[in-house]
Amino acid sequence: MKKWTLFLGALLIFCVARAQPAGLASRIGPQPAISPSSGFFVDYTDGRPIMANADKDAEGSFFWAEEWCSGKVLLHKNRIASGLSLKFNIYNQELYFNRNNAEMAFADSVKEFEITCMVEGLPRYGYFRNGYPAIDRFTAQTYYEVLTDSSFQLLRSYRKELVEVEEINRPKKKVIRDFSEYYVYTPSGKMVRIKADAKKIIEALPEYATQINRLLEQNKLKLKKEEDLVRLFKMMSGDVKY
Repeated sequence: MKKWTLFLGALLIFCVARAQPAGLASRIGPQPAISPSSGFFVDYTDGRPIMANADKDAEGSFFWAEEWCSGKVLLHKNRIASGLSLKFNIYNQELYFNRNNAEMAFADSVKEFEITCMVEGLPRYGYFRNGYPAIDRFTAQTYYEVLTDSSFQLLRSYRKELVEVEEINRPKKKVIRDFSEYYVYTPSGKMVRIKADAKKIIEALPEYATQINRLLEQNKLKLKKEEDLVRLFKMMSGDVKY
């Protein structure tokens, strides 16, 4: 009887986890970010032709990675499609998948996706999400790389700009330039842009100044590297002991 009770309890916990809606700060834990608790798995084949970037001859790349990446996506109504070949077009803020050697865009809205690529012989992993409050030039449709996924979410934005460059005694050429910034989505639902600098972070988050100063002093964090930013906001969320 005791074993049967334990089994029913475990089954109930599993069902509750399966029913948990996906969304901002809905999950805390290690990779993979998109897990069975996010929704239910489906085979995805519904795509639409993509609009190619007009400036194919521009110097640089429109993508997060030029090669196809393996990954999975969280779609509308919490459907999960896995085992896909994906490419993220940062310039268009659009995710593509490979269907029969053809680049296709998703017909459904993609809420989250995670991808793993090989770049110059090394693996590169990214977990992206949209739906955050609009800020600066970004909208709710903008995808951010999620660096910490807890009560404090450390996010990284990627942006591509197509500019015309003029050189001496040479014709004008178009160049794709890369821009990246850090943002924090706070427990109160506020979106704040930050810089990798202790003083600037405290200025951006004055209500957390005491906590930040204490963590910086106790852990000798310089905040010049992304790893230090990740550690700080994990500690602020209570995910890492200090």
